Amino acid sequence: VAVLTSIGIEHVEYLGHTVEEIAAEKLAILDEDSFLVSGNVPPSVVEMAAAAARERGSRWFHLGTDFRIAAAQPAVGGWLVDIEGAEDAYPDVHLTLHGRHQIDNFAVAAAAVEALLGRPLDADAVREAATAVTVPGRMEIAGRDPLILLDGAHNPHGAASLGKAIAEEFPTLQWRLVVGAMKDKDLEGILEPLRGRIAGVEAAAAGADRAADAGEVAAIATRVLDAPATPHDSVAAAVEAATASGDMPERSSGA
Repeated sequence: VAVLTSIGIEHVEYLGHTVEEIAAEKLAILDEDSFLVSGNVPPSVVEMAAAAARERGSRWFHLGTDFRIAAAQPAVGGWLVDIEGAEDAYPDVHLTLHGRHQIDNFAVAAAAVEALLGRPLDADAVREAATAVTVPGRMEIAGRDPLILLDGAHNPHGAASLGKAIAEEFPTLQWRLVVGAMKDKDLEGILEPLRGRIAGVEAAAAGADRAADAGEVAAIATRVLDAPATPHDSVAAAVEAATASGDMPERSSGA
């Protein structure tokens, strides 16, 4: 079973400069007479997926066509969803992950297992998996007082999902952002989806040779987010500054 969750512009030196070029590289994993399961991808990639399945004589399950999210509403610690799978329906699934995009990912995972086994899944097993799943570093709650959210979004596509998620699930909060990036990352594109949600920025350089200078990160963050940004000598110092309650706006949180 080959799985294509989503497509974003990343690792262009290896994969290509357009979503279609990247999709072509991803779809190359599809074997003859196998299964392809695809998630929320652009229409052009849907056409490519259909063509790849035809050429290789493979069956194809696509989100929104062969399986779908029938209902979804925020719940404590995540989402309560009804999934109409490719083989069966799985209602009342409590997915303990933040971010609406994770609902799509879970539905894709369920469809992939259906394809692998060639049958419906046990509904209780699906629910158990949804409550047990963890995705460290993806909207991971790492603290409660103050609320600390960890996310490893490192391209504009991932940051867009993060921006939508915090706007939907934490609509009243202004965040203090701890941020660093590698020199080759599109930092402006990563920060742009967070505009309007950030009260202040603590910039730091990761412990790697490719890390962007903290001062450069702070300057870009100030320009893109229109928020004050301070460079720090270490990640630890940046986190300490962000979580210091005395200089945080009301109901704001470390991120």
